[in-house]
Amino acid sequence: MKVLFATETFAMGLNMPAKTVVFTNHMKFDGKEMRPVTSGEYIQMSGRAGRRGLDDRGVVMLMIDGKMEPDVAKTMLMGEADRLNSAFHLSYNMVLNLMRLEGIPPEFMLERCFFQFQNDSEIPQMEKGTLVFKMEADIELAEMERQRDEMTVEQESVIAEYYDLKEKIAVYEQDIRDVMNHPNYCIPFINPGRLVKIRNEKTLFDWGVIVNYNKRLKPFVNRLQLIF
Repeated sequence: MKVLFATETFAMGLNMPAKTVVFTNHMKFDGKEMRPVTSGEYIQMSGRAGRRGLDDRGVVMLMIDGKMEPDVAKTMLMGEADRLNSAFHLSYNMVLNLMRLEGIPPEFMLERCFFQFQNDSEIPQMEKGTLVFKMEADIELAEMERQRDEMTVEQESVIAEYYDLKEKIAVYEQDIRDVMNHPNYCIPFINPGRLVKIRNEKTLFDWGVIVNYNKRLKPFVNRLQLIF
């Protein structure tokens, strides 16, 4: 075959090396707009130049019939190839089909797939990142401990006594609220139209108006009495 006119899809799908690869333009239409050829597309197509065992070198020609910005040229000619990621997805149907094979366990097939190979190859990088993160955390912790040790508080005993008194007041206030909220004392005052202040354990809300209330009954327990 002397000449073949093709797109980058042919270069990615078939192993067909050539003596020379010619780019008729550095722009292409991707279905929506005209854009420059990406570095991955350029590497994939230009990598076909040169037949293994037959040619000492491959020739690549890039025809430019318009203005080309330096950044575009640098990105296209010196960029990196597109990363090839596995699209492997383990499903129940796949596991059942693997279990039907005699003599080959599913684990043997899964451990040797490209998806597992990519995960294993990323382990050193992940361990390195974890080690760097741990070192940064240790440095930050040491700095915070140093700042804590250098911190001085004036009249620390007075502040500690104030804190203890504040905690005791909070306990007494909670005891008062428990007594006030006991049904024996609060139910006679729960009448429609009465103003109440709503709060939970930590947040104090605004005033509210009682519209109506229903007394919660205890769950009925069916007991069997035996009389002898």
